[in-house]
Amino acid sequence: MNAHLRPEIRSAEAAGTRSDADGSDWTALPAPDFSFAPLASHLECEAAGQAFPSREALASLRAAGVPDRVIADQIITEAEVRFFARRRWDYHPGGVPALLLMVRDSFAEVVDVVAWPIARPDKWARLTAKAILLGEDALHQPQDGPVAAHRTPLGWLAGGGRGVCILDPTYAWKTLRTGPPLSGEDLAHAKELQAMLAPPEPPRVFVRQPLDRRKAA
Repeated sequence: MNAHLRPEIRSAEAAGTRSDADGSDWTALPAPDFSFAPLASHLECEAAGQAFPSREALASLRAAGVPDRVIADQIITEAEVRFFARRRWDYHPGGVPALLLMVRDSFAEVVDVVAWPIARPDKWARLTAKAILLGEDALHQPQDGPVAAHRTPLGWLAGGGRGVCILDPTYAWKTLRTGPPLSGEDLAHAKELQAMLAPPEPPRVFVRQPLDRRKAA
């Protein structure tokens, strides 16, 4: 603030406004804000634009122990879809009614959408097959103990949207091998996780012999 200004001007300037000699007022521009949220992706817009879960779907969520707060926070929707092999699905009018849940990466970007038939949460599938984990941000937060792992996306929701659910066992070990320890839902699940996260066996490697040496042998 300029010390040579009159007291009334200095007080007005401190408040963010000032009257000039001609009687006009001006308001100081706010400090620049460089924080911004990423633009909603096409995946997010398409999934969020589907129907709100039906009564049957909401009943299935609540029966599984999913709190209403989590249902609202995660923007769960319902759509008619078609399921394919290798846990893939796509939108299909007239198809199977399914619940949709967006999968975000560690930067909060929607990279995939998981879906499952309302009555068969164990038959979940991915839309783009790009997501490896549901709840990836849990790996980058301070932990008092092991991170809770869930068998299904519905189980992840029932756990309050905390922990992780492995969506791609083929590549999950690359992401989780340097992360915090995991805890399974039960002993059988813990054994499944241990086998799932073991790195693949390296290929056997041999030394080729020169062709003339092989002929001599």
